Order: sequence, then structure tokens, then C-alpha cells
Amino acid sequence: MFMEHPLAGKFRPAIIGRPRYRVRWLTPEEIDRVLSTPMDLREAVLVTMGLLQGARPCEPLRLTVRDAKRSLETGRIRFVAKRKERSVKLHPETRLVLMKYLERSEKPDDALLLGIKSCRAWGILQGVGKRIGIKLEGHTMRRSYSKMLLLKGVRLEYISKLLGHSDTVTTMGYLGLTDEDVDLAVGLIEVPHVRTITTGPVI
Repeated sequence: MFMEHPLAGKFRPAIIGRPRYRVRWLTPEEIDRVLSTPMDLREAVLVTMGLLQGARPCEPLRLTVRDAKRSLETGRIRFVAKRKERSVKLHPETRLVLMKYLERSEKPDDALLLGIKSCRAWGILQGVGKRIGIKLEGHTMRRSYSKMLLLKGVRLEYISKLLGHSDTVTTMGYLGLTDEDVDLAVGLIEVPHVRTITTGPVI
């Protein structure tokens, strides 16, 4: 007898492309709330890295003090995850947070910038989310970053490059485009001259 896989309920078949785990994206209003909430410097580093740089949850934890200083000098931040490596332009808000963090840090250059493990980082993010009533997780912020870029009109290929994806298929899954999104996009096309053509006589 066929047994349904226990993870089957976590997929949303409505999403175009390959099936994906059930995930959540923050709305632009929620992103504004997160970025405007009072945070300590460690919380601010984690949040800005995810929402403004599209960092994977593990990437900020691998940064050293030297990496942060180099980012401030060059204006670009270098992320490394497994065998993947990418360099992203430093957002002004992230730059400000890093500057303040380094001013108050007395760690040597070869020390880890945050010096915490992933489980602690997830706890910190969830704590920030609870204060404002928003479920906040690492990949939620990364996916929200990609969707925010899409809403701003950034091309899919550029978003894929910023996220460090090897192909745009993976990026499509991050964006979570549904049939309703595609239908809405069709409605955005305006062709004013069609109205003029349709007023003429039928031949």
C-alpha cells in the first residue's frame, strides 16, 4: 500500500517550478518594522546581514574581525558557505552597524566577529522577532531580501548573482512565485493604443 511521505505536507505545489518547503516571506511593511526596531549591536549585525545583504544563516558567523575591517575598507563584503563564495556591495546601514560593532569590540583580527554558534544566532533572531510579533528566521530574511529586490524591479539574473546561486531555477524557488503572481504581472501591461484601435469599425 502506498504510504505518503511524512514531509509531503510541507510542500506547496502552487509554487511554480520545483516543489519547495513551506516558507514565509516578510512583507515590505514587516521589513520596515524589523529594521526600525531597537536592537543591540549583535542583533543588528545578524539582521542587517540577512535582510540587507541576503546572507545565509551561517555566513555572518564565519566572518572574522579582519573580514569586517576589510569590508569597511573596500565597500564589499565577502561571504563563504561550504564551497560557495561571493562578494556583495556593502549596504550603507550594514556599514554603519559594522563600524559601531568594531568600535566597541576588543577582539583580535583573527577572532570570529560574533563568536557565537548557529543555535545561539537563531535564538537571537527569534528573540528580535518576538519583540515585534514577527516570526524571524535566517532563511526567511534571505528569501525576503530576494523578494524585496524583485519588487524593486531588479532582474532575476542579478538577484541570482547576489544570492550566490548557480542557476536562476534555485532563485525562482526563493522568490516563491505563484500562479496569482504571474496573473497579476500580466495585468500590469498597458497598451494605450489598443483602445484607439478598438473604437474603429469592424471590417
